[in-house]
Amino acid sequence: MKHALVGALLVVAPWFVVVADAAPPCAMIGARMEIADDRRTTDEVERRIASDETLAPLAERIRVTTTEGVVTLRGVVTSDEDRLVLASVAEGTPGVRRVEDRLQLR
Repeated sequence: MKHALVGALLVVAPWFVVVADAAPPCAMIGARMEIADDRRTTDEVERRIASDETLAPLAERIRVTTTEGVVTLRGVVTSDEDRLVLASVAEGTPGVRRVEDRLQLR
């Protein structure tokens, strides 16, 4: 019986291949979908901030990231009211599981 390691494939025989150290295809598809969902969520939160007349002036100073549905807001705000409104806008966006406020008040 011939054994050869080829990349992530372990060939046991010409007709039988075992995948070694690879995530199942459904896990890879799920991860790609989650990344796409996170990107859409980030885009939507950014769009909502930019379209809100109170928050629009802050939009360029606020960085929004999303990981597994958790939105993180970073940047500088000048009032607690702005901070609360930004968090509220993010929380009200579909796909958001939680909001982490990393905003700095100056």
